[in-house]
Amino acid sequence: MPQPEPELNFHLDESQLWHSSEAVKKRISNMAAVAHQTGHLLDEQAEEADRIAKQLKSL
Repeated sequence: MPQPEPELNFHLDESQLWHSSEAVKKRISNMAAVAHQTGHLLDEQAEEADRIAKQLKSL
């Protein structure tokens, strides 16, 4: 006896919404913003490390 066809369900659950184009665009935008902020912090830390190294050399 053949199996009945499964009923079609067009409901999207949270796991499917995670991959929607708007969700992906938002996550990419957030990652870009975090990367930009991280770059600034790394630049500041490098400047601080250079300043400390110069102070240590002058001692």
